[in-house]
Amino acid sequence: MNITTKQFQLLSDINLVWDFLVETYDWKNDSGRPAPFFEYALTATWMDSSYSFLDRFWFDGDKVVAFAYYEAPVTDIYFNVRKGYEFLADELIEYAVTTMPHFNGEQQFVFSDGQQFLKDAAAKRGLAAAALTKHYHTLKPLGATHMTGGDDEFYKKIGYEKGYHWTIWKKE
Repeated sequence: MNITTKQFQLLSDINLVWDFLVETYDWKNDSGRPAPFFEYALTATWMDSSYSFLDRFWFDGDKVVAFAYYEAPVTDIYFNVRKGYEFLADELIEYAVTTMPHFNGEQQFVFSDGQQFLKDAAAKRGLAAAALTKHYHTLKPLGATHMTGGDDEFYKKIGYEKGYHWTIWKKE
């Protein structure tokens, strides 16, 4: 196995992306975006394609095995990964965090339900904790004294404690 990378080139790589997305998209397992999504975005008037040179392929030999790319806004990052290459998750997330567009600390990853391996890799980098910290620092000067987030174990791991409990009553 020889994993290499290549930056996307708008004029020469559109068919490469199309073929990869057609080969790898699995709607039953919700594993990334279908091919028309990327092509439509590139040709839409609302899409800023000026950062498309940051989109990146991962190859095993001459076969595309992963693709990281953005859509609109440019801070929304998407991933498609060929089955069997889930081990690239950490590298894909690292690339996206360090290289893909992020203005004023704003960047979000858009994962499909079938991409748990990418969610796990992103969680290891503390992206959710970083997002909450940014949220806290933005709202505290405005007078916020509490944050809500539910009873997920994640919040306990990053230092939040139980606070208020709500009961919701609904007339049937």
